Amino acid sequence: ALLALGWLAGFSPGFLLAAGVVFLILSLLTMGSAVKPRHELKPIRTLDRFAMAGALLAVFAIHGYGVLWASAQLV
Repeated sequence: ALLALGWLAGFSPGFLLAAGVVFLILSLLTMGSAVKPRHELKPIRTLDRFAMAGALLAVFAIHGYGVLWASAQLV
């Protein structure tokens, strides 16, 4: 979704490919990380999960539209 947003904003395919490779490498580097929380985490309720999912979608939408608006102002 992030790369599609970059394509809509008008970034070159080479730049988007490089960004995708960087994300892939960072993901692979942190995948086997043995970092664990100091204390056991409390389980979250279903309502809390939906609240966090809604907040994540709102943040992505706000920042995505901000990038599109800013790129339109440059042209």
